[in-house]
Amino acid sequence: MLFAFDFDGVIVDSLDHNISLMNRAANEQGLPGLFNRAKVGACDTMSWEFVARRCGVPENLFEPYSKCLFELLLSVPPETRLFEGIPGVLRSARALGRMVVVTSNFESLTHDVLTANGLDDVVERVIGAETSRCKTDKLRLASETFGVPLADTVKIGDCISDIMHAHEAGVRSIAVGWGFHSLEQLITARPDVVVETPGELHVLLREWAR
Repeated sequence: MLFAFDFDGVIVDSLDHNISLMNRAANEQGLPGLFNRAKVGACDTMSWEFVARRCGVPENLFEPYSKCLFELLLSVPPETRLFEGIPGVLRSARALGRMVVVTSNFESLTHDVLTANGLDDVVERVIGAETSRCKTDKLRLASETFGVPLADTVKIGDCISDIMHAHEAGVRSIAVGWGFHSLEQLITARPDVVVETPGELHVLLREWAR
């Protein structure tokens, strides 16, 4: 079995860090206070581009905003605080099957956070923004890379779009309730299972790997 974990909102508690950087980039374009938890959480898709447009970055400022944001993402040390219990979940998943992170974030930043938390030897590969902007394609690539059928691949995500991409790729999905979207929002995307805590996820992965 192949476990494909999302990064932001599933492994690392980065929402406030990301919102801070998005506001810094927006401030540079004369758009103060554009982003907050409520507005970002109302976005169905959590790609940088979608969130920017939905929260009000106008098209004429979209390119300079994006350039500034990506510079900040690569220069400001990333948030490295993992959700409590997640390191144990990741280690268990690696013992039960193959292990990959499929994320919209940069692969380099993801590796930095994993290394800072002693998990660089647990995650076999990170497939992020440098490889593709589409998580559906990334899930299919992960399945092909590890030689695991799509039917035996599981996407673990915290956003409606994670579940949608899992459906599109033909893989199973687990929605976690401690990330960017609420449980009520996630249920509308029809995941195979919803879990509320890393402890529940730990038990579920063991059951599915039998």
